[in-house]
Amino acid sequence: MEDIEEYITYSFPLSRSPSFWERVAFRMLVCKAHNESLYRIGPFWACESPESHIGASCWAVDFLAPNGVPVFASANGVVVAVKLDSREGGRDERFADMANFVVIDHGGEFSQYCHLAPAVRGIFRKGPVPFVGKMVRRGECIGHVGRTGWTTIDHLHFMVFRCDGSPKGFNSVRVRFSRY
Repeated sequence: MEDIEEYITYSFPLSRSPSFWERVAFRMLVCKAHNESLYRIGPFWACESPESHIGASCWAVDFLAPNGVPVFASANGVVVAVKLDSREGGRDERFADMANFVVIDHGGEFSQYCHLAPAVRGIFRKGPVPFVGKMVRRGECIGHVGRTGWTTIDHLHFMVFRCDGSPKGFNSVRVRFSRY
């Protein structure tokens, strides 16, 4: 396994505001009701997703977060893929291709933010919608938590990956998060 030191250090893609934490408590109860394991990652709670966090996506993190919470770029980079027009989500595989997402290139490593809320008329409450080719800075709002795609609960699916010759064409990498 490659040494984690060679990877970029990323910021957490969510805020730690007090109102955020009041709403996370409910999401934790829902995860427990679905018998999903909870764990801490830095100051945040995450939920294990045994169906989707396998193989090439094994290092993905599902941050528990309420619908509408701003999502921030975790490092400087260029937006290479965006889908923010879906309003559909649900409990089964037929919703898999309906997830809204943003992918950012950080110079060979890519961060992916999934299950985002749809954009309304090209804007968010905290600024314009990112577009392919846009340079984003660490901490810039790139979307909001939603419930699009194959999901049962509001959360941010976050993954950092590198493209390679594997069957999926990519492999996730373990992320080192910086402190606040």
